[in-house]
Amino acid sequence: MRTETGTLTSLFFIDDDLEDLQIFRQIVNSLGRSVEVFRLPDDMLRAMDNPPPAPSIIFLDLNMPGKSGYVLLEELRKSPAFENLPIVIYSTADNAVVAEKCRKLGASLYVSKPTSVKETVKALEYVLSIDWDNFVTNEHNFRYKG
Repeated sequence: MRTETGTLTSLFFIDDDLEDLQIFRQIVNSLGRSVEVFRLPDDMLRAMDNPPPAPSIIFLDLNMPGKSGYVLLEELRKSPAFENLPIVIYSTADNAVVAEKCRKLGASLYVSKPTSVKETVKALEYVLSIDWDNFVTNEHNFRYKG
């Protein structure tokens, strides 16, 4: 995928769990997409400030040491450059209160981390099929229900 200026785009995934990063990368690559993975929020922010690649979608874990996913989400939404970028919360937390907090902070979609490769593929295919230019997040479509 390319932006209007021709910059290559990629999925960005941030998670402090190395195994989750590796599995996510393998699945995304098997779907024919590229992904940049990050363990530290500041590393991802530096990459976003210095494309290419530019992210077309960010997958964001919530529970990370140091800067939490909530804080990172707030930072991204405060930046005019990233205010409309799709941000998918991708977390082990499967909790309506947590999901609603993320929606109010500006997340685009909430996906509870699937427990199998097959479910992960299905969830990622769903996220990648969304027409993000026309998707309007609301309380009814915010949580992915595989």
